[in-house]
This record gives sequence, structure tokens and C-alpha cells, in this order.
Amino acid sequence: MGRQECVVSSAAFPTTEAGLVAAVARAVRLGQKVKVISRWAHSVPRLVCPDGRDGLVISTSRYKNRIVVNKTRKTVEADAGVDLRELVDTVAKHGLALPYMPYWGGVSIAGVISTGAHGSSLFQRGGAVHEYVVGLRLVIPATEAEGYAHVVVLDESRPEEFNAAKVGLGVLGAISTVSSMFFE
Repeated sequence: MGRQECVVSSAAFPTTEAGLVAAVARAVRLGQKVKVISRWAHSVPRLVCPDGRDGLVISTSRYKNRIVVNKTRKTVEADAGVDLRELVDTVAKHGLALPYMPYWGGVSIAGVISTGAHGSSLFQRGGAVHEYVVGLRLVIPATEAEGYAHVVVLDESRPEEFNAAKVGLGVLGAISTVSSMFFE
């Protein structure tokens, strides 16, 4: 499976959730296959490249403006493209930390979640990053009447959908935001 070029008809670089919804909606309207990547995409091309030259790649490299720390609840909500290293540094300023950390900190939070990345930890739930996710906002395809795409909010109240979306490799939709637990 060596290195291969990934040729697509277009790429989108949303900076907001509305931009992500618009990119997905356009692809659905045009019947394009979509793959979402982050700034440091490094997966096997067969997995990250939509079939054929008519596909769309959505990069979250510019969708990384929001990191909201809730110190009381010990959670953080971050845009999909926020680098894990930036997230860790931000929550550390609030006296919080992750009990886990993949070796490479340059991956986006949505990339970490959707690929099942993990570190080493016997603390609490374990070493996989997705085990500490408490909520996701996911952009999914929709009907023409719904504007071709919309956002669903997933959390532990919908366990089957939530667990599937956490490590979904992007096949269930494009992760918009991730809410995760942190520890003092």
C-alpha cells in the first residue's frame, strides 16, 4: 500500500461550524464523496482519499478558533481542528490535565478521536482519548428540505450513536466539536 497521490476535484477549508456545514451540504448536493482531514493528515491514502477525481477533501486546519474550558465541570469543548498540543497547553493554564496522551501531539482533536488514537494510562477509563469524550457535534448529510446537511449533538444519552461516532473514521459525518473530560 505505499504512498499514493490523492487527486480530488476540490478542497474546502472551513473556519466555523457553519462553514463545515456548508461544505458538507455542497458535497451532498453535488453527489461528491467526502473525506475530512486535519493539518497534519498522515493516514494511508486509500483511507483518506475519496474515490476518483470527483471527491472533496475538507481540511479542518483553519477550524481551530474555539477552546472553551469549564473548570467546574472539568471539561473542555474544542473545534475539530484544534491541535492536541494546543488543547493540552490551554487546559494546563486552568490547572487541568489529560490522563492520556498519544505520542504525537500535532494531530487535531477530531483526528485523535475519529482514529482511536491512544496513549498509555491505567488511570480512570484507560489510555484511549475517545474514552474521555463526553460530547460531539457531528455534521451529517441531510435531505434537500433540510439544506443537505445539519448538525447532530451526540453524548452519553445516545450511547450507540455516540460510541459509533467517536471512532467512526469519518464515515458517519464530519466532527465539528469535541467535548472531553480533564482532571486536576
